[in-house]
Amino acid sequence: MDIKTDDLPKAITKNTRFLSTAQALSTVPTQINSLIGSLVVLRLTGSPALAGLVISVTFVGRIVVPYFSGWAMDRKGRRVVLILGGVIISVSYLGLALTEISSQVATLFTFFLLYGVGNAIFSQVRIAMTDMYDASRAGKAIAYLYTSSIFGSLATIPLVALIGLLSQPAGLDPYALLWLSGSLSMLPALLAILLVRPDTSVIARVIGRSGRNETGLSVRVELSRLTAPFAASSVSWGIMVAMMSLLSLDMAGDGFPLFLISTTITIHVAGMYLPSFPFGRITDRYGPKMLMVAGPLVTGVGGLLTPLTANYYVITVGMFLVGVGWCGSTISSTSSIVSVIDASARGRVLGANDVTNNIASMILPFAGGAVIGAYGFLGLGVFALALSLPASLVSFAMSPRKLPTSGKVQHRLGGVPGQDD
Repeated sequence: MDIKTDDLPKAITKNTRFLSTAQALSTVPTQINSLIGSLVVLRLTGSPALAGLVISVTFVGRIVVPYFSGWAMDRKGRRVVLILGGVIISVSYLGLALTEISSQVATLFTFFLLYGVGNAIFSQVRIAMTDMYDASRAGKAIAYLYTSSIFGSLATIPLVALIGLLSQPAGLDPYALLWLSGSLSMLPALLAILLVRPDTSVIARVIGRSGRNETGLSVRVELSRLTAPFAASSVSWGIMVAMMSLLSLDMAGDGFPLFLISTTITIHVAGMYLPSFPFGRITDRYGPKMLMVAGPLVTGVGGLLTPLTANYYVITVGMFLVGVGWCGSTISSTSSIVSVIDASARGRVLGANDVTNNIASMILPFAGGAVIGAYGFLGLGVFALALSLPASLVSFAMSPRKLPTSGKVQHRLGGVPGQDD
Protein backbone atom coordinates (compact mmCIF):
# COMPACT_ATOMS: atom_id res chain seq x y z
CA MET A 1 0.00 0.00 0.00
CA ASP A 2 1.39 3.39 -0.99
CA ILE A 3 0.50 6.83 0.36
CA LYS A 4 0.82 10.39 -0.88
CA THR A 5 2.80 12.97 1.05
CA ASP A 6 -0.29 15.14 1.50
CA ASP A 7 -2.06 12.28 3.27
CA LEU A 8 0.74 11.70 5.80
CA PRO A 9 -0.44 13.94 8.68
CA LYS A 10 -3.80 12.18 8.90
CA ALA A 11 -2.29 8.70 8.54
CA ILE A 12 0.36 9.39 11.19
CA THR A 13 -2.19 10.73 13.67
CA LYS A 14 -4.44 7.70 13.15
CA ASN A 15 -1.59 5.18 13.36
CA THR A 16 -0.20 6.86 16.48
CA ARG A 17 -3.54 6.34 18.21
CA PHE A 18 -3.78 2.69 17.19
CA LEU A 19 -0.21 1.88 18.20
CA SER A 20 -0.66 3.67 21.53
CA THR A 21 -3.87 1.72 22.18
CA ALA A 22 -2.11 -1.57 21.44
CA GLN A 23 0.74 -0.59 23.77
CA ALA A 24 -1.69 0.25 26.59
CA LEU A 25 -3.51 -3.08 26.26
CA SER A 26 -0.25 -5.06 26.16
CA THR A 27 0.72 -3.53 29.51
CA VAL A 28 -1.99 -5.59 31.24
CA PRO A 29 -0.38 -9.02 30.65
CA THR A 30 3.06 -7.56 31.35
CA GLN A 31 1.97 -6.30 34.76
CA ILE A 32 0.12 -9.52 35.56
CA ASN A 33 3.29 -11.48 34.88
CA SER A 34 5.29 -9.19 37.16
CA LEU A 35 2.66 -9.44 39.89
CA ILE A 36 2.07 -13.18 40.11
CA GLY A 37 4.75 -14.93 38.03
CA SER A 38 7.20 -15.48 40.87
CA LEU A 39 4.38 -16.09 43.39
CA VAL A 40 2.91 -18.86 41.24
CA VAL A 41 6.25 -20.67 41.02
CA LEU A 42 6.93 -20.15 44.72
CA ARG A 43 3.52 -21.64 45.54
CA LEU A 44 4.16 -24.70 43.37
CA THR A 45 7.82 -25.30 44.27
CA GLY A 46 8.47 -23.55 47.58
CA SER A 47 11.80 -22.31 46.19
CA PRO A 48 12.71 -18.57 46.06
CA ALA A 49 15.53 -19.38 43.64
CA LEU A 50 13.11 -20.97 41.18
CA ALA A 51 10.76 -18.03 41.69
CA GLY A 52 13.52 -15.76 40.40
CA LEU A 53 14.30 -18.23 37.63
CA VAL A 54 10.84 -17.84 36.12
CA ILE A 55 11.69 -14.32 34.92
CA SER A 56 15.01 -15.56 33.56
CA VAL A 57 13.18 -18.28 31.64
CA THR A 58 10.82 -15.66 30.23
CA PHE A 59 13.77 -13.66 28.97
CA VAL A 60 15.41 -16.72 27.39
CA GLY A 61 12.60 -16.46 24.86
CA ARG A 62 13.55 -12.83 24.32
CA ILE A 63 17.25 -13.20 23.59
CA VAL A 64 17.46 -14.58 20.04
CA VAL A 65 14.03 -13.47 18.80
CA PRO A 66 14.34 -9.63 18.67
CA TYR A 67 17.06 -9.49 16.03
CA PHE A 68 15.25 -11.88 13.70
CA SER A 69 11.86 -10.26 14.27
CA GLY A 70 13.55 -6.92 13.59
CA TRP A 71 14.98 -8.36 10.38
CA ALA A 72 11.49 -9.57 9.43
CA MET A 73 10.14 -6.08 10.13
CA ASP A 74 12.75 -4.55 7.81
CA ARG A 75 11.84 -7.02 5.06
CA LYS A 76 8.11 -7.71 5.49
CA GLY A 77 6.83 -4.63 7.30
CA ARG A 78 6.08 -3.88 10.94
CA ARG A 79 2.41 -4.81 11.23
CA VAL A 80 2.49 -8.52 10.33
CA VAL A 81 5.33 -9.18 12.79
CA LEU A 82 3.59 -7.31 15.62
CA ILE A 83 0.41 -9.32 15.02
CA LEU A 84 2.41 -12.54 15.35
CA GLY A 85 3.84 -11.35 18.67
CA GLY A 86 0.38 -10.47 20.02
CA VAL A 87 -1.04 -13.87 19.06
CA ILE A 88 1.83 -15.64 20.84
CA ILE A 89 1.23 -13.61 24.03
CA SER A 90 -2.49 -14.42 24.02
CA VAL A 91 -1.90 -18.15 23.44
CA SER A 92 0.80 -18.35 26.12
CA TYR A 93 -1.42 -16.72 28.75
CA LEU A 94 -4.28 -19.05 27.90
CA GLY A 95 -1.83 -21.91 28.38
CA LEU A 96 -0.70 -20.47 31.74
CA ALA A 97 -4.31 -20.28 32.90
CA LEU A 98 -4.90 -23.95 32.05
CA THR A 99 -1.56 -25.06 33.48
CA GLU A 100 -2.23 -23.15 36.71
CA ILE A 101 -5.18 -25.46 37.29
CA SER A 102 -3.19 -28.64 36.55
CA SER A 103 -0.13 -27.47 38.58
CA GLN A 104 2.39 -28.86 36.06
CA VAL A 105 5.60 -26.96 36.78
CA ALA A 106 7.49 -27.99 33.62
CA THR A 107 4.57 -26.98 31.38
CA LEU A 108 4.26 -23.71 33.29
CA PHE A 109 7.87 -22.81 32.48
CA THR A 110 7.27 -23.71 28.81
CA PHE A 111 4.47 -21.18 28.57
CA PHE A 112 6.59 -18.57 30.37
CA LEU A 113 9.21 -19.16 27.67
CA LEU A 114 6.58 -18.78 24.94
CA TYR A 115 5.30 -15.58 26.53
CA GLY A 116 8.85 -14.21 26.43
CA VAL A 117 8.98 -14.81 22.68
CA GLY A 118 5.69 -13.02 22.08
CA ASN A 119 6.54 -10.14 24.39
CA ALA A 120 9.93 -9.65 22.71
CA ILE A 121 8.23 -9.29 19.35
CA PHE A 122 5.37 -7.07 20.47
CA SER A 123 7.64 -4.71 22.40
CA GLN A 124 9.13 -3.73 19.05
CA VAL A 125 6.07 -1.58 18.51
CA ARG A 126 8.44 1.30 19.25
CA ILE A 127 10.11 0.61 15.89
CA ALA A 128 6.79 1.22 14.18
CA MET A 129 6.24 4.41 16.16
CA THR A 130 9.65 5.91 15.37
CA ASP A 131 9.10 5.21 11.66
CA MET A 132 6.60 8.06 11.54
CA TYR A 133 8.69 10.80 13.16
CA ASP A 134 11.88 12.60 12.25
CA ALA A 135 14.97 11.44 14.13
CA SER A 136 15.10 14.78 15.95
CA ARG A 137 11.64 13.96 17.38
CA ALA A 138 12.29 10.34 18.31
CA GLY A 139 11.98 11.17 22.01
CA LYS A 140 8.49 12.54 21.45
CA ALA A 141 7.53 9.48 19.39
CA ILE A 142 8.50 7.11 22.21
CA ALA A 143 6.76 9.41 24.70
CA TYR A 144 3.45 9.02 22.85
CA LEU A 145 3.84 5.26 23.05
CA TYR A 146 4.98 4.89 26.64
CA THR A 147 2.53 7.38 28.12
CA SER A 148 -0.31 5.18 26.88
CA SER A 149 1.04 2.34 29.04
CA ILE A 150 -0.09 4.23 32.13
CA PHE A 151 -3.72 3.54 31.22
CA GLY A 152 -3.11 -0.19 30.91
CA SER A 153 -1.28 -0.19 34.22
CA LEU A 154 -4.08 1.68 36.00
CA ALA A 155 -6.66 -0.72 34.58
CA THR A 156 -4.80 -3.63 36.18
CA ILE A 157 -5.48 -2.44 39.75
CA PRO A 158 -9.30 -2.76 39.66
CA LEU A 159 -8.91 -5.93 37.59
CA VAL A 160 -6.81 -7.57 40.32
CA ALA A 161 -9.19 -6.33 43.01
CA LEU A 162 -12.27 -7.56 41.14
CA ILE A 163 -10.82 -11.00 40.49
CA GLY A 164 -9.76 -11.24 44.13
CA LEU A 165 -13.32 -10.47 45.26
CA LEU A 166 -15.10 -12.77 42.84
CA SER A 167 -12.78 -15.78 42.71
CA GLN A 168 -13.08 -16.95 46.33
CA PRO A 169 -16.92 -17.04 46.52
CA ALA A 170 -16.98 -18.79 43.14
CA GLY A 171 -14.33 -21.30 44.21
CA LEU A 172 -11.99 -20.30 41.35
CA ASP A 173 -8.23 -19.85 41.33
CA PRO A 174 -7.51 -16.07 41.18
CA TYR A 175 -4.15 -16.67 39.51
CA ALA A 176 -5.76 -18.68 36.70
CA LEU A 177 -8.33 -15.91 36.19
CA LEU A 178 -5.57 -13.30 36.00
CA TRP A 179 -3.73 -15.30 33.33
CA LEU A 180 -6.98 -15.60 31.38
CA SER A 181 -7.66 -11.85 31.61
CA GLY A 182 -4.16 -11.19 30.26
CA SER A 183 -4.90 -13.43 27.29
CA LEU A 184 -8.18 -11.67 26.53
CA SER A 185 -6.63 -8.19 26.78
CA MET A 186 -4.48 -8.93 23.73
CA LEU A 187 -7.48 -9.44 21.44
CA PRO A 188 -8.36 -5.72 21.14
CA ALA A 189 -4.62 -4.98 20.95
CA LEU A 190 -4.41 -7.19 17.87
CA LEU A 191 -7.38 -5.37 16.36
CA ALA A 192 -5.62 -2.03 16.89
CA ILE A 193 -2.53 -3.30 15.05
CA LEU A 194 -4.69 -4.56 12.19
CA LEU A 195 -6.14 -1.06 11.81
CA VAL A 196 -2.70 0.51 11.29
CA ARG A 197 -2.76 1.68 7.65
CA PRO A 198 -0.48 1.93 5.82
CA ASP A 199 2.33 -0.06 7.39
CA THR A 200 4.62 2.40 9.14
CA SER A 201 7.62 1.21 7.09
CA VAL A 202 5.81 2.66 4.06
CA ILE A 203 5.49 6.00 5.83
CA ALA A 204 9.20 5.94 6.65
CA ARG A 205 10.04 5.48 2.97
CA VAL A 206 7.70 8.25 1.86
CA ILE A 207 9.18 10.86 4.18
CA GLY A 208 12.63 10.05 2.85
CA ARG A 209 14.29 8.46 5.86
CA SER A 210 14.72 4.90 4.61
CA GLY A 211 17.01 5.28 1.60
CA ARG A 212 17.85 1.65 0.99
CA ASN A 213 21.22 0.55 -0.31
CA GLU A 214 22.52 -2.87 -1.24
CA THR A 215 23.24 -3.95 2.32
CA GLY A 216 20.18 -2.35 3.85
CA LEU A 217 22.42 -0.67 6.43
CA SER A 218 23.09 3.03 6.68
CA VAL A 219 26.58 3.92 5.48
CA ARG A 220 26.74 6.44 8.30
CA VAL A 221 26.44 3.92 11.11
CA GLU A 222 29.33 4.17 13.56
CA LEU A 223 29.30 1.21 15.90
CA SER A 224 31.18 3.15 18.58
CA ARG A 225 28.16 5.45 18.81
CA LEU A 226 26.04 2.50 19.90
CA THR A 227 28.15 1.60 22.95
CA ALA A 228 26.65 4.18 25.32
CA PRO A 229 22.96 3.58 24.45
CA PHE A 230 23.41 -0.19 24.57
CA ALA A 231 25.13 0.01 27.98
CA ALA A 232 22.63 2.46 29.52
CA SER A 233 19.55 0.62 28.34
CA SER A 234 20.71 -2.92 29.13
CA VAL A 235 21.79 -2.16 32.69
CA SER A 236 18.61 -0.19 33.41
CA TRP A 237 16.49 -2.98 31.93
CA GLY A 238 18.29 -5.63 33.98
CA ILE A 239 17.95 -3.76 37.28
CA MET A 240 14.32 -2.87 36.59
CA VAL A 241 13.29 -6.43 35.75
CA ALA A 242 15.20 -7.88 38.71
CA MET A 243 13.57 -5.48 41.17
CA MET A 244 10.11 -5.81 39.65
CA SER A 245 10.19 -9.61 39.49
CA LEU A 246 11.49 -10.10 43.03
CA LEU A 247 9.41 -7.34 44.63
CA SER A 248 6.46 -9.66 45.25
CA LEU A 249 8.67 -12.02 47.25
CA ASP A 250 10.04 -9.18 49.38
CA MET A 251 6.66 -7.57 50.08
CA ALA A 252 4.83 -10.87 50.60
CA GLY A 253 7.51 -11.81 53.13
CA ASP A 254 6.79 -8.56 54.97
CA GLY A 255 3.09 -9.45 55.10
CA PHE A 256 1.73 -7.05 52.49
CA PRO A 257 -1.47 -8.24 50.72
CA LEU A 258 -1.62 -8.82 46.97
CA PHE A 259 -3.63 -5.63 46.43
CA LEU A 260 -0.92 -3.42 47.99
CA ILE A 261 1.79 -5.25 46.05
CA SER A 262 -0.19 -4.60 42.86
CA THR A 263 -0.52 -0.92 43.78
CA THR A 264 3.24 -0.61 44.29
CA ILE A 265 3.87 -2.24 40.92
CA THR A 266 1.40 0.16 39.32
CA ILE A 267 3.21 3.15 40.87
CA HIS A 268 6.45 1.67 39.59
CA VAL A 269 4.95 1.38 36.10
CA ALA A 270 3.79 5.00 36.40
CA GLY A 271 7.42 5.90 37.05
CA MET A 272 8.35 4.00 33.90
CA TYR A 273 5.93 5.88 31.67
CA LEU A 274 4.66 9.09 33.35
CA PRO A 275 7.88 11.09 32.72
CA SER A 276 7.89 10.08 29.04
CA PHE A 277 6.88 13.45 27.61
CA PRO A 278 9.29 15.63 29.63
CA PHE A 279 12.09 13.12 29.08
CA GLY A 280 11.29 12.96 25.37
CA ARG A 281 11.38 16.73 25.15
CA ILE A 282 14.69 16.93 27.03
CA THR A 283 16.19 14.30 24.72
CA ASP A 284 14.97 15.99 21.54
CA ARG A 285 16.10 19.44 22.65
CA TYR A 286 19.41 18.77 24.40
CA GLY A 287 20.45 15.38 23.08
CA PRO A 288 20.39 11.96 24.77
CA LYS A 289 23.60 12.14 26.80
CA MET A 290 22.12 13.77 29.91
CA LEU A 291 19.47 11.10 30.45
CA MET A 292 21.76 8.23 29.43
CA VAL A 293 24.08 9.26 32.27
CA ALA A 294 21.36 9.92 34.85
CA GLY A 295 19.00 7.06 33.94
CA PRO A 296 21.05 4.06 35.13
CA LEU A 297 22.12 5.93 38.26
CA VAL A 298 18.53 6.76 39.27
CA THR A 299 17.57 3.14 38.60
CA GLY A 300 20.35 1.95 40.89
CA VAL A 301 19.43 4.38 43.68
CA GLY A 302 15.81 3.23 43.48
CA GLY A 303 17.00 -0.37 43.61
CA LEU A 304 18.92 0.42 46.81
CA LEU A 305 15.95 2.14 48.47
CA THR A 306 13.40 -0.59 47.70
CA PRO A 307 14.66 -3.25 50.17
CA LEU A 308 16.16 -0.75 52.61
CA THR A 309 13.26 -0.98 55.08
CA ALA A 310 9.92 -2.76 55.51
CA ASN A 311 8.14 0.61 55.29
CA TYR A 312 5.56 0.49 52.50
CA TYR A 313 6.14 4.08 51.42
CA VAL A 314 9.92 3.74 51.19
CA ILE A 315 9.53 0.55 49.16
CA THR A 316 7.08 2.28 46.82
CA VAL A 317 9.27 5.38 46.38
CA GLY A 318 12.22 3.12 45.58
CA MET A 319 10.27 1.23 42.94
CA PHE A 320 8.99 4.51 41.48
CA LEU A 321 12.60 5.71 41.08
CA VAL A 322 13.55 2.42 39.43
CA GLY A 323 10.84 3.14 36.86
CA VAL A 324 11.90 6.78 36.37
CA GLY A 325 15.50 5.76 35.74
CA TRP A 326 14.41 3.09 33.27
CA CYS A 327 12.27 5.65 31.43
CA GLY A 328 15.14 8.11 31.04
CA SER A 329 17.55 5.41 29.89
CA THR A 330 15.13 3.82 27.42
CA ILE A 331 13.95 7.02 25.74
CA SER A 332 17.42 8.54 25.46
CA SER A 333 19.07 5.33 24.24
CA THR A 334 16.34 4.68 21.66
CA SER A 335 16.62 8.27 20.40
CA SER A 336 20.39 7.93 20.19
CA ILE A 337 20.12 4.73 18.13
CA VAL A 338 17.43 6.14 15.82
CA SER A 339 19.57 9.20 15.14
CA VAL A 340 22.43 7.14 13.68
CA ILE A 341 20.54 4.27 12.05
CA ASP A 342 18.68 4.43 8.75
CA ALA A 343 15.04 3.33 8.94
CA SER A 344 15.66 0.44 6.52
CA ALA A 345 17.97 -1.18 9.12
CA ARG A 346 16.30 0.11 12.27
CA GLY A 347 14.50 -3.16 13.02
CA ARG A 348 17.74 -5.12 13.12
CA VAL A 349 19.74 -2.63 15.19
CA LEU A 350 16.97 -1.98 17.72
CA GLY A 351 16.45 -5.74 17.72
CA ALA A 352 20.11 -6.19 18.64
CA ASN A 353 19.64 -3.60 21.39
CA ASP A 354 16.67 -5.63 22.65
CA VAL A 355 18.90 -8.72 22.71
CA THR A 356 21.38 -7.02 25.08
CA ASN A 357 18.50 -5.69 27.19
CA ASN A 358 16.99 -9.14 27.43
CA ILE A 359 20.27 -10.84 28.28
CA ALA A 360 20.65 -8.45 31.22
CA SER A 361 17.01 -8.98 32.14
CA MET A 362 17.51 -12.75 32.11
CA ILE A 363 20.72 -12.83 34.12
CA LEU A 364 20.05 -10.21 36.80
CA PRO A 365 16.81 -11.65 38.29
CA PHE A 366 18.50 -15.04 38.65
CA ALA A 367 21.63 -13.41 40.08
CA GLY A 368 19.39 -11.31 42.30
CA GLY A 369 17.74 -14.44 43.68
CA ALA A 370 21.19 -15.81 44.54
CA VAL A 371 22.17 -12.50 46.19
CA ILE A 372 18.96 -12.57 48.25
CA GLY A 373 19.76 -16.12 49.34
CA ALA A 374 23.25 -15.09 50.49
CA TYR A 375 22.79 -11.54 51.80
CA GLY A 376 19.05 -10.90 52.01
CA PHE A 377 17.00 -8.36 50.11
CA LEU A 378 19.26 -5.47 51.17
CA GLY A 379 22.10 -7.17 49.32
CA LEU A 380 19.97 -6.98 46.17
CA GLY A 381 19.73 -3.20 46.57
CA VAL A 382 23.50 -2.79 46.94
CA PHE A 383 23.96 -5.06 43.93
CA ALA A 384 21.65 -2.85 41.83
CA LEU A 385 23.49 0.36 42.75
CA ALA A 386 26.90 -1.19 42.04
CA LEU A 387 25.77 -2.21 38.54
CA SER A 388 24.42 1.23 37.68
CA LEU A 389 27.67 3.12 38.21
CA PRO A 390 29.69 1.68 35.28
CA ALA A 391 26.80 2.22 32.86
CA SER A 392 26.56 5.89 33.84
CA LEU A 393 30.32 6.32 33.44
CA VAL A 394 30.27 4.73 29.97
CA SER A 395 27.42 7.01 28.92
CA PHE A 396 29.33 10.05 30.22
CA ALA A 397 32.55 9.08 28.47
CA MET A 398 31.03 8.12 25.10
CA SER A 399 28.68 10.88 24.03
CA PRO A 400 26.50 9.89 21.05
CA ARG A 401 26.28 12.06 17.95
CA LYS A 402 22.95 12.68 16.25
CA LEU A 403 22.51 12.88 12.51
CA PRO A 404 21.43 16.30 11.19
CA THR A 405 17.71 16.68 10.44
CA SER A 406 16.72 17.29 6.84
CA GLY A 407 15.25 20.79 6.57
CA LYS A 408 13.68 19.88 3.23
CA VAL A 409 11.77 16.99 4.76
CA GLN A 410 10.67 19.10 7.70
CA HIS A 411 9.37 21.83 5.41
CA ARG A 412 7.48 19.35 3.25
CA LEU A 413 5.89 17.66 6.27
CA GLY A 414 5.33 20.70 8.44
CA GLY A 415 1.88 19.49 9.54
CA VAL A 416 2.98 16.02 10.64
CA PRO A 417 2.73 15.40 14.39
CA GLY A 418 6.16 15.46 16.00
CA GLN A 419 7.76 17.69 13.39
CA ASP A 420 7.06 20.88 15.32
CA ASP A 421 7.67 21.75 18.97
